[in-house]
Amino acid sequence: MDFWDYHGLWFLFGILFFPRITMVYFTSVTFEIWAALGCIFLPGILVAVYATVYYWHINPLLCAIAWVVAAIRSDWEIKIVVNAIRRMVT
Repeated sequence: MDFWDYHGLWFLFGILFFPRITMVYFTSVTFEIWAALGCIFLPGILVAVYATVYYWHINPLLCAIAWVVAAIRSDWEIKIVVNAIRRMVT
């Protein structure tokens, strides 16, 4: 199962800029409670985990890029939340 057999550039664009919407509506992965929580709180990490599980043996470069994007996105989202909490407290 190759990534490019099932997905294209539009899917990559969606998963990069709109990971929550893309994971809910455009994937066929079954959502368990942990996946639902990951989709709500840290969708980039969830995308990277799924990429690693399903496509590591075929396309490791795509998986490595997914982890880099997840790390950058998570750091960025955490900073936004911390700044919003600081503004509410002060």
